[in-house]
Amino acid sequence: MARPVFRRQWIKICPDGTAKPQFEEDGTDHQCEDYTGPVAQILFLPISHDLAEKIKSHGDVAEASNLKPLEFDVPPGAEVKFYRTGMLRLDPVSYCGFCGAVYDYEIDECPRCLALNQWYCGKCDSLQKKPILDTILATPEKEQKIIKIVPHLQKWAWKIAENLPGKWGFYSVQARCPECEMTDPRGLKLVECTGKMQSEEIFTFYDLQIGSERHRILDYKLNKPIPK
Repeated sequence: MARPVFRRQWIKICPDGTAKPQFEEDGTDHQCEDYTGPVAQILFLPISHDLAEKIKSHGDVAEASNLKPLEFDVPPGAEVKFYRTGMLRLDPVSYCGFCGAVYDYEIDECPRCLALNQWYCGKCDSLQKKPILDTILATPEKEQKIIKIVPHLQKWAWKIAENLPGKWGFYSVQARCPECEMTDPRGLKLVECTGKMQSEEIFTFYDLQIGSERHRILDYKLNKPIPK
């Protein structure tokens, strides 16, 4: 299960000059609402290597970063609202059962160890990379029919079935050996080396409102698309 990663910490500077940090020296976390008294400034500083290790000792996830330090002044008497928000992003990915690599969903062959799902034919004792594939559809009343889907769209067979007229839904895929098809059509057994799954990642940010001004402070670098 995805968990938020701390890469910044906030520090609230009180009017008398004392500081209220998000994390104590031992890594203990104070939530945004723990201290609601008056503040003169709110700072956002990158997490250091030492602090990251102490945060992890409390069961949270943290990593050292070189995110830019930020400083926000709070005028006397200004209303301050401050909270942290997370967004869960799910992305389809492929994974390799041999080397554990995680890679693009559209790629069928593992880019690290070249593992690939293949089909075994017991008649000709061979592995087939490109079998003859029939997609079987079924209705709630258990009627069935076979349709042909081009190989490069086979991974989306369930979606294609959903968009066909009627109550048809994806049931299964039947694979046959191209070597034995003309003389003795034979079903194949899938030798599964790779699989599909969803990766989970939580993107976190701080919302800070000082009077009528609102600021959003990201807790990650924009080296990937902004989550929608």
